[in-house]
Amino acid sequence: MLFNAFIFVFTLLFSVVSHADNDCNKSDADCASSNDGAYNYWIKIKRLYPIEMGQWGGEEIASGATEAATDGRLFCLIAYQENRSGAKNRQLNDFQVRFDGPRRNGQYVLENSSSATLPVTLTLLGADGDAQNGFSDDLLNTPFNFTASQQHQQCRNNEYILRAEIKRSDILNNAFTNRFESRFTLIIERSNPQLTVEVEFTVSIELVPMVQISGLEDMAISHSAGNNVNQRQTFCVYGFGTTNFKIRSESKYGSGQFLLSNGNEKIEYGLAVGKADNNGQGSMKTLAEGGNYVTHASWKAADSTSCDNGNSENMQLNITIQDIEITGKPAGVYQDTAYLMVAPG
Repeated sequence: MLFNAFIFVFTLLFSVVSHADNDCNKSDADCASSNDGAYNYWIKIKRLYPIEMGQWGGEEIASGATEAATDGRLFCLIAYQENRSGAKNRQLNDFQVRFDGPRRNGQYVLENSSSATLPVTLTLLGADGDAQNGFSDDLLNTPFNFTASQQHQQCRNNEYILRAEIKRSDILNNAFTNRFESRFTLIIERSNPQLTVEVEFTVSIELVPMVQISGLEDMAISHSAGNNVNQRQTFCVYGFGTTNFKIRSESKYGSGQFLLSNGNEKIEYGLAVGKADNNGQGSMKTLAEGGNYVTHASWKAADSTSCDNGNSENMQLNITIQDIEITGKPAGVYQDTAYLMVAPG
């Protein structure tokens, strides 16, 4: 009797390594590990992404923060140990946070391609409801220590926010239009055993040409019978990264026309803007309510944010009302709120 036998020989290989959750095999996690006869030790930083502050829009405080992942989770800092055999029995460990990056005069700074610097405040915050809920510290104060909370075992329970803020005054006093960006390093460290993880990330902001209007005040119009109204006030237009600007206007009661209102009674008025000196020197432009931007080649933005505290305001606003518009109107208070919008251009 004949038998055909097929023999398949294979080898099983098995090695004992330090196992953690799968986070440390992912591209958004940085980990360090060690072990001894009893425990596997781990420390990690996860989901620490760049802070892109975008274009500055002129706000008093420009701010940005580390973004959440697509699942809504924030970045995490954690240190722990697990049994090498039997039940893992994870225990959280204390760790220390350090921070490094470019500084000038005791402040962190962002830099541009010409080595100009812009002060930035960086703050580490504990996420609401997590192990470090309520924690907030300026990263100039590092190193500082975190005490482990055994009630918060997972990375998702040890999340943080890193916030960047830049003051408007620092932008106006120190910077010019450009991209400012610096690379910073967040470092976490544990002892017994000594393990360190560090992650580099960038903080950036784009400064584009901006203009600012200031110094406008409410106007009380006076009229004498038989005469047209012509009243003016000066104001300031400041330019950051530009001297050219344009202006348009809208009003509360207007609809293609500027109108003072007293109930059902209306009085049409005109609004024009131009250079502040010498009655505008031919630079006056009449504004259409709700109309397009207008400009003039002679208009130049000031290089002082408030035109030297209002002492050298560079623009004027003129209000005109024809006497015929007022004659015969019922007595009362006629009012409107006009809005001037200024933009680079």
